[in-house]
Amino acid sequence: MKASETSIRVLLEGQKQFQIPLFQRPYGWREGNWEALWADMLETYESETEAAHFLGPIVTKSLPGTPEGVSPFLVIDGQQRLTSIIVMLAAMRDTFAPINQQLAEKFNDLYIGNRFVSGLTKYKVLPTQVDRTAFFGVVDGSDTNGPAPIQRLYRFFRARLATTHPNGHELDVLRLEQTVLGGMQVVSVTLGSEDNEYRIFESLNAKGMPLRQVDLLKNYLFMRLPAAQQEPTYASLWRPMEELLGDALEDFFRYEFLSSGEFVREGDVYQAWQRRLDPLSPNEVIEKLKYFSMRAGLYGRLVKPELEPDKGVADVLGRLKRWGGQTIYPFLMSAYQKYSDGDLKPSDMVSVLRMIESFLVRRLFAGVPTNALNRLFTRLAYQLPQDAEFVAGVRHVLSMPSRRWPSDQELQSGILRYPLYTDSRAEQRRLILEAFELDHAHKEAPPLRDLTVEHLMPQALTPEWRSELGLNADEIHKRLLHVIGNLTLTGYNPELSNSPWAAKRELLRSSNLEMNKELAAIPSWGEEQIIARGKELLARAIDLWPAPEQLSEADEPHEASEPDGGALADFYLGCVERIAPRLGVELKRVTDTLFKSLDGSTVVVCLVSRAYHNGTSYWWTFRSRHLKALAAAQVGHVALGCGTPTQILLIPFIEWQPIMDGLNSTVHGEQVNWHIQVHRDGDRLLLHRKGTLPPIDISSRLLDGSTSAQVAEEPD
Repeated sequence: MKASETSIRVLLEGQKQFQIPLFQRPYGWREGNWEALWADMLETYESETEAAHFLGPIVTKSLPGTPEGVSPFLVIDGQQRLTSIIVMLAAMRDTFAPINQQLAEKFNDLYIGNRFVSGLTKYKVLPTQVDRTAFFGVVDGSDTNGPAPIQRLYRFFRARLATTHPNGHELDVLRLEQTVLGGMQVVSVTLGSEDNEYRIFESLNAKGMPLRQVDLLKNYLFMRLPAAQQEPTYASLWRPMEELLGDALEDFFRYEFLSSGEFVREGDVYQAWQRRLDPLSPNEVIEKLKYFSMRAGLYGRLVKPELEPDKGVADVLGRLKRWGGQTIYPFLMSAYQKYSDGDLKPSDMVSVLRMIESFLVRRLFAGVPTNALNRLFTRLAYQLPQDAEFVAGVRHVLSMPSRRWPSDQELQSGILRYPLYTDSRAEQRRLILEAFELDHAHKEAPPLRDLTVEHLMPQALTPEWRSELGLNADEIHKRLLHVIGNLTLTGYNPELSNSPWAAKRELLRSSNLEMNKELAAIPSWGEEQIIARGKELLARAIDLWPAPEQLSEADEPHEASEPDGGALADFYLGCVERIAPRLGVELKRVTDTLFKSLDGSTVVVCLVSRAYHNGTSYWWTFRSRHLKALAAAQVGHVALGCGTPTQILLIPFIEWQPIMDGLNSTVHGEQVNWHIQVHRDGDRLLLHRKGTLPPIDISSRLLDGSTSAQVAEEPD
């Protein structure tokens, strides 16, 4: 590693190209950064001394030269300031071209581009793919009017160059050239061939613009790939995820991790993924990126419901998104995978989503704190009884008393007393009122999006309203002002305001909303009417947001019987730690359920189940992708974790294939799911088969502390 102070002129002169690598973020400076850079330049311009202004470090790594004689450098740190300097020079070139064409050509040939070469090598700086269109438009002068940050930066500098008059004089062109190219300096740090640019990038970027977790993960993933695979992998897998999700890509990787059942905090996402991905080979990293790409497509439908083709599913997803229920996403990722695989029909998915909506709405009215929702929905998919249909299983688990899905009695108390207007988000109270209006089954539903929430009894009592409410006006106002019985949707909010009830009735009568027409029929408005309306809305709420099952604490599962939350990953890894020595190989994780040996010749599909029916039954699902992975391996095994990593059934694939013929299965398009059920009968473990086929005793395949069962080797 070599470091030296150098001017912008020396840094840029010569046939060079500074390449921004894939693991870097897109250009991220905004107006505050631009103002600071301009102020630094102007301060140096106006200084009466020749002291240079230090901009910061530019860290690069030399790459092999091109046939055209251009020396490429990988930019490890400093891309924001380097890109900004080039754009500033382009703005100076175009500003001064009418008065000094020779200087403009000098800027273009020596500092902005590389003379006498074509293609991408003609650019002095080559940004990441995200920024190239905007950057090329600025440097080539072909498009400077777009909305991209780089184009906005160019217009910022053009405006400053045209309007800045230090000491009442126009900027001196030659002095400005000397200021930017000679008076502004950087510390140029060039890495040696032995220096790891990815690690240095991660270390350097602990300072300056904070790196997001997804930036660190992107850096790590591409660090793991050979250079020749980086560009095509980025273009085919990572870039489409960025285009689909934008800033939501950051959240995707957290919710994708949480969907495995293991909790992770926002600031720990990168390190958590790094621990999981470290054992993977480069080819396995690419396979994992393919998996991420597929899952990002599912997540895209959660955050952009308009992408969901089924209208029923899209409508409920849209409501949940407006509600602000991101804590449910870890579970929805699992549910959506089943829906995408064909395991759930659209009507089933709607049922699950509406169930969750009911769960959230009822908890709001009952005043149940939301701080437990994140972990609750992280674990939910792994707590479902596998002997139940999926929709029924979700309802059953959410209905357990510890999950706090309020009953009709709790809902009644909440609707009549809960200050919905002050103790909910604006979109939440709008959604609830919209649901009541749409419940009128309009032949043509009125537009609701531009309406606002209005208090019927106003927030400020006038003499007319005090008379309307009677002697206890202040107490009634304080107690019932913000309850749902006193709220409606309207486009007449300014007109209604503090108007007397008689005036409000006339405006409500002209409304297109059925709920307002009903209100307009009420001759007076006070305590009795607010409570009566609350009770009427309660009856409809019970139908709109159905109640949970009536379960007691006795129905709660025993905590020790299920691998919940953070214990789930340990369950998988614990199973594999016991399997690997038996097979005589080291196993690395490829996906949550797929493990491979270092040379890829041995594949283990590891499935885990909690214990059901007092520890006597276990359930798993074996999928088409598992079969495909085992069929392609030289040696394959199916491992079934029975409630704990100390109880593992390990079955060679050559024995598993005939077993599959007797299993119950479901087919959805090209996807097949085989349903595995094992029951303990005394000391025996019996695998159930479909129809009248007798069960198979597979006890000999159990690996536990008291068993000396050996794993049969598969033939070559």
